[in-house]
Amino acid sequence: MQETTNAAVWSRILGTAADHGPVADDLLAPLVLQPRFLEMSGVTRDAIMFLVAVYPRLAQGQRQALEEHFLQEGFLEDEHQTRLLSRLLSDVPTEQLATDAMRAQRAAFDVAGHLTGNRSAMETTFGWAPTDDFVDSMLQRSGANLEQSPDREIRAASRLVEDAVKGLPGEADASALVILWEHATSLARLLESAVTPPPHPQLAHSSWGALSNAVEKLAASKAYEPGASGLPELNELIDLIDRLSASPYPEPTNDTSKDMGWGSWDVRVYAAESITSLAPRFALNRPDLLDRMERCLDDPAPTVRHQVSARLNVLWDVAPDRMWQLVDRVVEHETHQAALAFFVAGPLWPMARKNPDRTAQILSRLLTKNWPTIEVRPPEERDEFTDAVADLIAFLYVARDSDVAWQWIERWVTDLQRGARFLTAMLHDLRGVFFFAYRPAPSAEDLLMVQRLRRLIHVAAEAAAVAEEVARPHLIGAATDEAERWRPLFEAADKVLDQICNQLYFGAGAFDSGNRDEKEQPGLPSPDSKQRFIVDYAPILDILDRYSQASTTYNLVGLYGFLAEGDPGAIFDRVAKLLLGAGAQDGYHYEQLGSEGLVNLVRRYLADHRGIFDDAQRRAKLIEILELFSGAGWPEALRLMFELPDLLR
Repeated sequence: MQETTNAAVWSRILGTAADHGPVADDLLAPLVLQPRFLEMSGVTRDAIMFLVAVYPRLAQGQRQALEEHFLQEGFLEDEHQTRLLSRLLSDVPTEQLATDAMRAQRAAFDVAGHLTGNRSAMETTFGWAPTDDFVDSMLQRSGANLEQSPDREIRAASRLVEDAVKGLPGEADASALVILWEHATSLARLLESAVTPPPHPQLAHSSWGALSNAVEKLAASKAYEPGASGLPELNELIDLIDRLSASPYPEPTNDTSKDMGWGSWDVRVYAAESITSLAPRFALNRPDLLDRMERCLDDPAPTVRHQVSARLNVLWDVAPDRMWQLVDRVVEHETHQAALAFFVAGPLWPMARKNPDRTAQILSRLLTKNWPTIEVRPPEERDEFTDAVADLIAFLYVARDSDVAWQWIERWVTDLQRGARFLTAMLHDLRGVFFFAYRPAPSAEDLLMVQRLRRLIHVAAEAAAVAEEVARPHLIGAATDEAERWRPLFEAADKVLDQICNQLYFGAGAFDSGNRDEKEQPGLPSPDSKQRFIVDYAPILDILDRYSQASTTYNLVGLYGFLAEGDPGAIFDRVAKLLLGAGAQDGYHYEQLGSEGLVNLVRRYLADHRGIFDDAQRRAKLIEILELFSGAGWPEALRLMFELPDLLR
């Protein structure tokens, strides 16, 4: 209850306990009797099943306390709590209830029809439905009368537009656009003339949506030439886009999520996309298109703003000064995390390639504005904004040697609890660069990138090592509030070291699933490259040897097995230091996978590099390692230790 636990684990435990009688009552009942346990997402159904099974075996006082909790004043005013209680009472008979008040509440639920069983919060049903026109069915359910005017005529015209949009090929020619435009203008005239009586609101919404889809297709098509036979003049098309831009859809919401999605009826979204498609072709002669793009950036809906902010680089050749102004506007005013993520991952990338210094300053301003809002979270809880920023900072520093980008890396390693998730995302994206130096003919630029990357890895690893040193003493012993305060720092440091190790392990070629693409060559393809790598990355490996936790140790041992032919003696010394030091401290020798990996590694050494054990100190270390693992009860390690005298002859 104090630590995050997978809901599926609790569900399985409770479901099994409900089916196997009172064997686990003493352990589980105290937990399930806590009302907050019943409210845990993904656990409620199985918790209630267990509670129903155990209810007749509970003491009178336990049942009374739970029932009084549910019936406290104002409790059932919460719809969620009412539903929770009704699920419980659906399966608990009246005679098992401890209080008259709860028996009365059950009777009231029964009369009201609320005792509907302990069903899952989410259910999926399947059935048959007509597929010829889903939209018609939906509109009719909402109250539209498609058999009477004006709904009948508008829906018929809207169907023609929808079919034309669906049937438009990817590279449509002018003749297909002409047909699309004819249907679109017919629908527009009907919508604007249907005043008395007006069309059903849902029908009007869907029809304007269909019209906006058609306009977007036309505006984005390379085959659109203003005024060509049957196609609209640019003024006519822009006038229609302006009408679409005045739509109330999408409606304002209080959405604070980090997602970005919209539907085909979100009219202003497609109007904004149409403007952005026309701008690179026609803004030189129609600069007012740029004004419209700017107005879209003020739209209350993030999905509308996104259509412009994610594609500002289309103005590079036609209006670069205005482009930079709009970029500044996004940096200063955009707050939606998903919109910012697409902004960084989209237009800022081509800008960074052409003007890295200016782009680095822009990204720094954006990060400075958002840094106070970035919470301390586990590094694995990354999001699109984190990934996009980390990816671009990595490029700006490693590929373009940006001092501004390096300053952010320094900030992340200094504030590891917030910075770790940026660092882990960055390291993942840089995996290939780790091994540029071991290519057959690396360029001078490749070698400079490697040099900068090693600097980055080293400061990150050193910061993680210091953080572990500082946090570890506070985590030893019983759980305390102080330990919980230090745990996030320790976990952030561990995640950074684990990510460094993973990129070395997978990038070097130590992991081979048998499905490696023919074009994906291992980063270290030869004994010589492995030997050079061992020397080049020695400072990083030293830190990993000393501070790796069990999850990191497994891949680190695997990496060392892969590197062994580069320098068998040096690698065995590292394995011994790791397993007898950090590994033993963290209990790695109790892990079955750890034992299996160790035994396999030693047997390979005895087969291929037996000569290194002529050294008495190495023999002693080998025996000490095998004693450690066999002492943990692993039979293969014990067997190998008994075979060792014969194997070393």
